Amino acid sequence: MSRTSRFTLHALLVLGCGAAGYIAGSPADSATSAQRLLKWKAAQRGTDDPRPRRIGDPVRELTDLLRGKGAKTDLLSIISRIPADRMPEAARLLRDHAEAEQLDERKWPAMQEWNEFTAALYFHWAEMDPHAALADAMTYTQRQQKNTAVSGVLTAWMRTDPDAAYRAVKDDKECGHLARNMIVKQWTPENVFENAERYPDKRGDLLGWYAIGHIEDVVRRDTMLEELRKRTDLKERSWVYALLFRSWGYNDFEAAITAASKEKIPWLEKQLLDDNLEGKDTAKVFRWATANGHLPNGPQWEKGYGFWLMNEPVEARGWFATESPKWIEAGRNDLVAGFLAAEVNSPGSTPETPPEVYAARDALTRHWQTWQAADPQAAARWLDTAPADISAMLRKGGTP
Repeated sequence: MSRTSRFTLHALLVLGCGAAGYIAGSPADSATSAQRLLKWKAAQRGTDDPRPRRIGDPVRELTDLLRGKGAKTDLLSIISRIPADRMPEAARLLRDHAEAEQLDERKWPAMQEWNEFTAALYFHWAEMDPHAALADAMTYTQRQQKNTAVSGVLTAWMRTDPDAAYRAVKDDKECGHLARNMIVKQWTPENVFENAERYPDKRGDLLGWYAIGHIEDVVRRDTMLEELRKRTDLKERSWVYALLFRSWGYNDFEAAITAASKEKIPWLEKQLLDDNLEGKDTAKVFRWATANGHLPNGPQWEKGYGFWLMNEPVEARGWFATESPKWIEAGRNDLVAGFLAAEVNSPGSTPETPPEVYAARDALTRHWQTWQAADPQAAARWLDTAPADISAMLRKGGTP
């Protein structure tokens, strides 16, 4: 392999291996891998010395690296010199090492190092024979390891033939998402719909993930929205709308809900509210909903209220104290009872906060007894659907 090719391999692996941890769901910063590779390359010989160390048998030297005997500064030089006919042998070394060391997320530093070796090896293999590399990578049974190997293959293959790379794994339940996420990153606002049409069975998925992947790119996001407004006959139109606004809402709820209100799609606002009940903007969701005529009705809202109580109890209780009298006046005693029950059973209701828990139980008891006296049938229907502990408490007379 030429020096230029080795440099390209290095540059792509800095990105590819850094992303491997994220793809596999690791808790580490994806930049760590890139930094480590750069440090390995710069160590021992000095950062300005471009001369490669002489590599004898690259598979033997890879074995030494796995045993902790070699210099990791030479990782890319070693891997780039392994010929195609010895790739299965090298891949087996990595597989055996992972099994022998029982590598998983509990051994994260060692697993991260193995990820870097593996992504580099399969990247190089795919440059020579992507079909053989993918066939081997797909035989992994441990999902994280499989994702790492397949990611290495796809990163290289997407450079030369993204269509073939995507088609090779698009239907795989474990790895199809890797190819999907990579191929849509290559698309532009001008060709996204044309490209998606090439895969009719995956069109909605691809369009949706294109929207998600570029949600912070104002031009791409707005262009996608313009196209969706025009393409009223698009079969997956609602699905793409849903994914786009869900992702946008996670990123910036206020901007997303403002835009959703202008789309004039009846279900869109409700979905956006439901999707963000247990996130960083819970308070904004509840306040926007009640200010714009959306009743916080149902178990999902009660669960969201419990989440809000856990994180901002004073603000959440203040909101409830303001809104609950309006619900009673409107005849929605069920809403009040549901939210009080949610407070009794909220994630923050621990033995460390007995006064708040007791107050919520007492308030629920008094509310339900008043409701039962005024409308026994409605109160009984609600009690039949209430959480088992709440139902038992109220049937026994209320606050224990």
